[in-house]
Amino acid sequence: MNDVSDNQDLAAQSQPTAPSAAPEAAAAPQRAFPQQYKFLWGALLVLIGTFLPFGPHLLKSMFLEVDTNVDSSAAINEKNMKELAAKVGTGAAALDEAAAAAQEAERVAAQALLLPAPRPGNHTFMGCIVLMLALAIANSQINGIRERRLTGLGGVFLMLVFCGWAWFKLFDVAVPDFDWGGAYQFPMLELLVQGLGGGFLLILIGSSIISLTLLKSFASAMKPAQKPAVASGKTSRAGKK
Repeated sequence: MNDVSDNQDLAAQSQPTAPSAAPEAAAAPQRAFPQQYKFLWGALLVLIGTFLPFGPHLLKSMFLEVDTNVDSSAAINEKNMKELAAKVGTGAAALDEAAAAAQEAERVAAQALLLPAPRPGNHTFMGCIVLMLALAIANSQINGIRERRLTGLGGVFLMLVFCGWAWFKLFDVAVPDFDWGGAYQFPMLELLVQGLGGGFLLILIGSSIISLTLLKSFASAMKPAQKPAVASGKTSRAGKK
């Protein structure tokens, strides 16, 4: 009798024990919000743009108007051209053409002297502010992606202001010989880049990505939630044909 009970105990021990109630499966790690990656890429574009040059026409619009005395002593003016033409015995028509050319050359030279030289965006006050904001957004989004939580929206909201500033400057600053009707042509785009600067255009693109992503997120959040469809079919009895 004892042998039988011992054999039963050994058999019970040899059999694998039934698995205990498994704990609740751990929830899968939450993925980062897709908007965070767009915020990050936009901030990086703005950051790079602050280290690239701002164009002379953009810089002129950012500075206060200062009266500058242009030294035109080295420029060939109308009087000098007339005297030179008279010495070589040129006719009156040539004198008028020479005077007109002298006036145009003097105007271009004076305009070139009045325009500031291109400089990196972070050498301006506005560029420094945008640089610090882009660094703050990039840092907050990297931390948010790593921790799987949405953070740093304060800087994103502030970028709306600088995005508006960039679009205002794009249409307000007059670039000579640039025509929006021919903006699809590469020479026109070259004029735009030379007048406004490649750094400014990168700031415009990066801030627009951040602003559009934020506005699109708000628009999707404001939409009313769709109610789940209720099944209206009747349950059939088991075995009923």
